[in-house]
Amino acid sequence: MKTLYFDIDGTINDYHDVTKRRLSDGTLQKLLNRKGFERLVCVSGWTTMIRDASRNPYFRPTMEQQIETLRQVIVEAFPDKEDFHARCKLEFENDQRGRHINLAEDFYYLDDWAKEFFEKHHGPGSYAAYESTRILGVVQNRLFLGDRSHAGNAGVVGSLQDHRKMQRAGA
Repeated sequence: MKTLYFDIDGTINDYHDVTKRRLSDGTLQKLLNRKGFERLVCVSGWTTMIRDASRNPYFRPTMEQQIETLRQVIVEAFPDKEDFHARCKLEFENDQRGRHINLAEDFYYLDDWAKEFFEKHHGPGSYAAYESTRILGVVQNRLFLGDRSHAGNAGVVGSLQDHRKMQRAGA
């Protein structure tokens, strides 16, 4: 199952909680659908904040409501509610987010702190082993998969479109 593990701040949204322009208007959701991502796993600190808020004794939202609260944070990138709800899973303990990533599956990881969290759980050098094939990076406020030379001009749109070439090359 093709899975994207994702953070929000600094990746999909900037640090002012605004969806990055190149990912808005559903662009990210459409690209992920076209690329066959079947599951979206949020490992962001937003999941913990939503869960902690749900511990209020007077308001206990269902998991569906928690997923919708998260979607509202990134609604510009994921406007299709039904599609997002059908594929999204929330993981908590965001300080340990790397442990949620199953290396045995068809995984991809999007996080501006990917190196720190990935190596924290999977060991030194693990980030470098997957950096060009499975880990989406963030450079100069743009997302990319693979060679950093794509970061300066293509951003996430070009990178996800270039993903097909990487698969053919055996990545």
